[in-house]
Amino acid sequence: MCISRIGKVLSRNKTRAKVQLLGDDRIVEDIDISLISAKVNSYVEIFANIALSTVTPSEAMKRKKMWIAVMNARR
Repeated sequence: MCISRIGKVLSRNKTRAKVQLLGDDRIVEDIDISLISAKVNSYVEIFANIALSTVTPSEAMKRKKMWIAVMNARR
């Protein structure tokens, strides 16, 4: 099963961003943000290293809790 992840934009250039994934705090250096308007410190939904949309901080925290619950259930 493939699922999207939520991340916080740490830095960006025109079409690429460095993003911290919520839930495990991993940093991904090369996310394509060309489809959306993402600013530094905004939250984005990511699938296959492509940012598909921006999400509100409250939605990001909700999805972080869901991700942690799924990962804990797998243990």
